[in-house]
Amino acid sequence: MVEFFASIFNALTAGPLHTILIILSVLTVIATVITLILEVLGRRLTVSGLKDTDLRWDATNIAIAGICGAVYTGARFLQTPQIVPGFGGLTFTHVLAPVIALLFGIPGAVGVSLSVPFGDYIFGYLSVGSIAGVAGHWMALTYIPFRMVKDASFRNVKSIVQVYLWGILVASFWHAITLGGWLDLMRLAPTEVVWTVIAPGVIPAHGIIPAILIPFVLTPLFPAIKAMGLYWKDRKTEFVTAEE
Repeated sequence: MVEFFASIFNALTAGPLHTILIILSVLTVIATVITLILEVLGRRLTVSGLKDTDLRWDATNIAIAGICGAVYTGARFLQTPQIVPGFGGLTFTHVLAPVIALLFGIPGAVGVSLSVPFGDYIFGYLSVGSIAGVAGHWMALTYIPFRMVKDASFRNVKSIVQVYLWGILVASFWHAITLGGWLDLMRLAPTEVVWTVIAPGVIPAHGIIPAILIPFVLTPLFPAIKAMGLYWKDRKTEFVTAEE
């Protein structure tokens, strides 16, 4: 058993796998810069090229982005003491990131992602590492679930499977790789700490806890947001959908 865990540790901290994890993190940061700018400008990369999403930053979308960002920043006050200072603790509010993206679309995803450096500043943790926080929140926790989950109602098997696959499983592991790889590359924490404490700590924070709580959050919120006319698909401001 000791040898088994030792082999995993060695793979994560040295050799080809270690290099691949760092490359994936850098690629995620680059993809975040490209897709975030395009989406804010109302453009989207699809398999058939750039498409106009018809997203207009009217008063409603600006308000959605601002409120979602404020809520997500405020929720950080409810987390447990940070495992490693500057790199997050545990909180039930981590379930909010994918839920906000699924309900409010790009404005919600932008609000959540761009709130990360503001939250880091408030808590005194703003650093180069915040870049990974933005990238992980945008690409892993909000944008990919938004693009890949076609039915956010959480009322049928297909919807439940999609939400758990993209909003929980893929999101948490991708976020862990993005954060870990970037911190390792920037030498913001020792390699051993990154891959044995920080990155693994993302899984319960953004995977296990949200997996337990998402039925109790998304199930009541979806019909409520839809009834208020704020569900992104009903607002018809983003006509290029995940199917493309």
